[in-house]
Amino acid sequence: MSKVLIAGATGLVGQRLVELLIEKGFEVNVLSTRKSAQVKGASVFLWSPMQLSMDIEALKGVDAIINIAGATVNKRWTSTYKQEIYDSRTRTAETLLKAINKSESTIKNSISASAVGIYPNDLEKFYREDDAPGNDFLAQV
Repeated sequence: MSKVLIAGATGLVGQRLVELLIEKGFEVNVLSTRKSAQVKGASVFLWSPMQLSMDIEALKGVDAIINIAGATVNKRWTSTYKQEIYDSRTRTAETLLKAINKSESTIKNSISASAVGIYPNDLEKFYREDDAPGNDFLAQV
């Protein structure tokens, strides 16, 4: 079966994603910023996106990467915290790319998602993928 690397596996969506992938027979590697992190059924590897570093062993034998890492948007948005939200997404992607380029990667697929908010906040319209994004902070992120 395939091996998947997940960045953001300790968040609400990530925890459930890990469970589902393991149930389906996937091997799962998880990236964590905490040395003490444990994720049932998965191998945990250390990374530090703010320093653009990660344990390259996390990529060994991995067929796909799912990147759903990022600071919560469910917090007061000071200008400092807005920068943290932005950096937590761009630096994770940059760290993954840097590690892939250093490794003997076998990556065939990747998925990256960054919360909700790309479309305008409008209860009257159903937005589709080809619609223009909003112009607020979350849409820019």
